[in-house]
Amino acid sequence: MARTEQNGFHRRNSKRSAGARSARPERDHRPPETAIRTFNMQGAQLAGANLQGEHFAGVDLCGANLKGANLSGACLAGAIMADTNLEEATLKSADLSGTCLHRACLRDTDLTLANVQNSDLYGANLSQAIATGANFAGAILQETDLSELNAIGTSFAGADLRQADLSWARLQRADLSNVIAIAAIAYQADLSRATVFEAELIGIDLHGANLQRAKLAQAHLLRASLFATNLQNADLFAADLTGADLRRANCSTANFERAILTDARLLHATTVGAIGLFTAEDI
Repeated sequence: MARTEQNGFHRRNSKRSAGARSARPERDHRPPETAIRTFNMQGAQLAGANLQGEHFAGVDLCGANLKGANLSGACLAGAIMADTNLEEATLKSADLSGTCLHRACLRDTDLTLANVQNSDLYGANLSQAIATGANFAGAILQETDLSELNAIGTSFAGADLRQADLSWARLQRADLSNVIAIAAIAYQADLSRATVFEAELIGIDLHGANLQRAKLAQAHLLRASLFATNLQNADLFAADLTGADLRRANCSTANFERAILTDARLLHATTVGAIGLFTAEDI
């Protein structure tokens, strides 16, 4: 009899222990970089901080001060960084893909080899920044200040550069294929050997720019300002230059085969050796 009661006691006690165990909260086994995704760091004061290789994916850093901070190799994918101050920060090889950088200040920032693919930089300031070898493919750079940007060999393929300021930018060998740069300003920018294939450049200001050996095949340059632009050896095959201003441009040995030049102005343009260019008359 005593043995039966004892067995019953052990069974009841085991049930209580199991219930207690099931009531305990489960531990969060997520890796740190995932667990931080909802972390709020709005207005954080991190000027000059060493954040090399840190994970801030999806973090809200709106209005934060990261001036001069070291974010080399940091993961900022999908982060919200509107109005953030990144002036003079180091972002070498950082992951900024899909990041919101509305009106952010990236003046004098080092973005060498950074991944900025599909990010939104509407109204941001990247003047005098270094972005050699970086990837801005598919990024929104509308009304962005890119003046004096060093972006040699950088990819902007498919990016939105409407009304962006690219004055004096260094874009040698850059990939600007399929970009939308309507009404952008690229005054005296260096786009030598750049790929600008099938780009929407309607109304762009390329006054004094260097487009030597640039690939502009099938680009839409309607009403574009190419005054005193260097187009020597450029490929403008099937490009639409309707109403474009090519006065004083250097078009020598450029390829205009099948290009549309209706109402284009070519007064005092240099056309020696140009292919497919039949008139140098200012009409």
